[in-house]
Amino acid sequence: MGETIEPLISGGTVTGLHQRVTLTSPDHRLDLDLVLDRELADPGDRITVDGTAPLDLHLAGGYDGTGGAVAEIVTALGHCTELAPSFYRPADLPLRFG
Repeated sequence: MGETIEPLISGGTVTGLHQRVTLTSPDHRLDLDLVLDRELADPGDRITVDGTAPLDLHLAGGYDGTGGAVAEIVTALGHCTELAPSFYRPADLPLRFG
């Protein structure tokens, strides 16, 4: 796995970040490229799959993940009812799927 995070700078001010992550296995490679910048000329989300059935999907304007993150937190709390009151790291929480 390789990862880089670089600041995006415009006019001497940090306007965002550019994060790249590469995961590899003997048979596959996954590249994640995230740009968060308040000064993007054409904001949006893009998913590109280079495979036997190529896919290039662009969501104009992007998807605000805040609502999704809140829903995930609320759902996760419902699965933690058997835990004693305390401070827990995400890795300490029980995993449940479905």
